[in-house]
Amino acid sequence: MGVANPEPILEGRYSIWINLRSGSRSESYRIKDPEGRNYFFKMVDSRKTKPMEYGRSGELREFELMRTLDHTAFPKYFESGLITRKQVEYSYIVCEYVSGESLGRRLWRDETIDKLDLIQCCLDVLDALIYLHNLPIPVYHNAIEPDNIILDLSAGSIRGRLCGLRYATQSGQDTETLSYNENRLYYVSNQVLERSPCPESDLFSLGAVMYRSLTGMEPWSQDLLQDEADLPPNFKIIKARQKPLHMPERIDDSTWPSQGLMKIIKRALSNDSRLRFHTAHEFYNALQDEKSRIVTNYGNANTANSGMLSTPKTDGGGFSQVAGMQALKDLLINEVLIILNDLEGAKRYGISIPNGVLLYGPPGCGKTFIAERFAEEAHYNYSFIRSSDLASIYIHGSQQKIGALFNEARQKKPSIICFDELDALVQNRNDINNASMAGEVNEFLSQLNNCGKDGILVIGTTNRPDLIDPAILRKGRIDKMIYVPPPDFEARMGLFKIMLENKPIEEGIDIEQLAQITEGRVCSDIDFIVSEAARSAYHNKDKISMRLLQDIITRTGSSLTKEQTDFYENIHKNYEGMISGKKPKVGFTL
Repeated sequence: MGVANPEPILEGRYSIWINLRSGSRSESYRIKDPEGRNYFFKMVDSRKTKPMEYGRSGELREFELMRTLDHTAFPKYFESGLITRKQVEYSYIVCEYVSGESLGRRLWRDETIDKLDLIQCCLDVLDALIYLHNLPIPVYHNAIEPDNIILDLSAGSIRGRLCGLRYATQSGQDTETLSYNENRLYYVSNQVLERSPCPESDLFSLGAVMYRSLTGMEPWSQDLLQDEADLPPNFKIIKARQKPLHMPERIDDSTWPSQGLMKIIKRALSNDSRLRFHTAHEFYNALQDEKSRIVTNYGNANTANSGMLSTPKTDGGGFSQVAGMQALKDLLINEVLIILNDLEGAKRYGISIPNGVLLYGPPGCGKTFIAERFAEEAHYNYSFIRSSDLASIYIHGSQQKIGALFNEARQKKPSIICFDELDALVQNRNDINNASMAGEVNEFLSQLNNCGKDGILVIGTTNRPDLIDPAILRKGRIDKMIYVPPPDFEARMGLFKIMLENKPIEEGIDIEQLAQITEGRVCSDIDFIVSEAARSAYHNKDKISMRLLQDIITRTGSSLTKEQTDFYENIHKNYEGMISGKKPKVGFTL
């Protein structure tokens, strides 16, 4: 509410204008300086705080942390200290005032939010989490919820800002300050409930925020309402989360999550830690890809007679951009390219191109990149398909889309169809209870049979080949299986060389040494290292240095855990009989 007579505070340097929020512990205001500039002002009653809430400087940890943050997703810090009002001592902080409202306020008013607005907001939040989680001493927010996400409207479009650092903890810090009430339980991960915060706990919370923002209800809330067990609230919600995530009926197409978006949310909220996003960077990439897909589909939906198959892909460097992987390149050249360039000669010998090739391995190793480079090399009509692209709200609608896609590919042959995350489209039918989904697998099998003779090559990429229906992997369907491991030394050198090209760098950057100290890192890890170095150098108006790159490498680890590496090596051994030649290498060169 507004203030009739603005009260001067902080020795008259500001005046209180609008009360934003008042609680039993803290109060927040919009304040102005003498020039009329707006600021955010928060004060916390010192009588309601505990000793453990203060940092080494004697200041509240929340304010102490705000002082050190240097990222556009956080309101800019101006000052903090102690103030006495009405004989009560308060800790206070003055920050940048963000023109907008909290996501919680928006949802209270409108129930849901447009999905593209939400995606952009969450991308901004994930960018902030990438920053927090990769600080020299990582910071976990622990309170990602609608009230702590600000919808910044100052630029004319919605952008996300992150606040509410009261419960934030540093890695290794005592977690006694962690607290929650029943209103926050829907967004608090099990790790935080058990006082063991980690990067995944923030990603879980953001998944819960996305679910609430798009469906109008908190995840597992129906299961909690039905649970009459006499348990404490935190035990109740842990119990509820053991059940499958429920999806309510469709509300509004502008807000309702696409299948791809719902898959991202389900992954973030998975009870199986192996299936979740392990880093904010991984979550960010998945969400960015889905945003691009939604925007593209929106444009296609408004273009008459637009098909799913593009014209020949001729831009780019083709295989010259791929280092190593010689076995794969030889296979594609000798068994596909040469044959397609001499169909009549091949026909005399009764041979055709393979029906399909499966590129499998850990995430972030360049499987999709290799498929795209092959399309450039081949100059064929090319289509990049995610399972969500074939989704339909109608029974058997997805089957019809699969059939239409292959029919179009036959009409425009020779054609390449690249199915990203093939496991999501053709899951093992033994694990499917939905007749429509099983029908989609059957339709795919039918179309895949001998499609090579029709001039169609199917390239599938997957992180989980063990989840694909075994019938897909039989000879005459997916004929070739190629393991794509993390980049080797030569490939890592090429990655650093490409990614540092055309950026302001200091002399003396040793590409070989960078490749040596990043053993086990995947392509997306190296991309992140260079991007973070560029961001830091930009803020400091400096060049990218060897020392800066080494520092980022030291404080960031590989996206792959040892358990994940062992998992993929075991899968590779199981399929080794289907792969010819030595273990391929993957990477990029100029």
